[in-house]
Amino acid sequence: MVKNFLRVGNRFTFGFFTRNPFRYVTGYWRYFSDMRKYSKMAPGEITFSQLEPVLNEWTPTSVVGSCYFYQDTWAARQIFKRKPQRHVDVGSTVLLVGILSQAMPTASVDIRPVDAKLPGLEAIEGDVCHMPFPDNSVESLSSLCVIEHIGLGRYGDGLDPQGTDKAAAELARVLAVGGELYVSVPITPRSKTRFNGQRDFSVADFVAKFPTLKLLETSFATDAGVHPESALPSLGKVVFGLFRFTKEKA
Repeated sequence: MVKNFLRVGNRFTFGFFTRNPFRYVTGYWRYFSDMRKYSKMAPGEITFSQLEPVLNEWTPTSVVGSCYFYQDTWAARQIFKRKPQRHVDVGSTVLLVGILSQAMPTASVDIRPVDAKLPGLEAIEGDVCHMPFPDNSVESLSSLCVIEHIGLGRYGDGLDPQGTDKAAAELARVLAVGGELYVSVPITPRSKTRFNGQRDFSVADFVAKFPTLKLLETSFATDAGVHPESALPSLGKVVFGLFRFTKEKA
């Protein structure tokens, strides 16, 4: 009971207070005011042991504010437009693969396979550096905000300074001729490794990791939406590069 009461919107009260002290105080004021009114409307329904304050949801609009929301919808739009017979995703969000699987057969490859039974969704335990597919066999392939983590041990994978390079080479290997690959990573002016969280890349350094593929599109996702390549200089610090590649005949 005490544990629930000390949480605020799934964040501990102290953390919420340090980030938003004014909202913390005014939030509890409104919370207790609403609780008193509700108790009069439904006497006996509320007990102290069942209190669980949520103070950060009184917003004028439904909150999006996430690069992940925009990058996932970007990829879904591209994939739905092409209508592949089968789509393969490697390590992206479970919500993305779940939604894709309701429109087309979808295989989700991850070292931590999706633990869900859903029509159209095939969960495959696998490593992006050793994909369980033959050369040139996957017509539609995505891996969003994944390969920047490979080799850093963050998700239980082994340590490997060449992890991202190996993952990129493997994605290119399995992509079919004429197929499309949708991939995203954090973008900064200069490439760097932030151990053990992720690697950040300049646009040029990242594109160079796919020498056998043709770049079709470069866009960028921020908490405000998806932006064209020309907007990069004006975007803020948190930027995801969204890259669409294809494989041409040799």
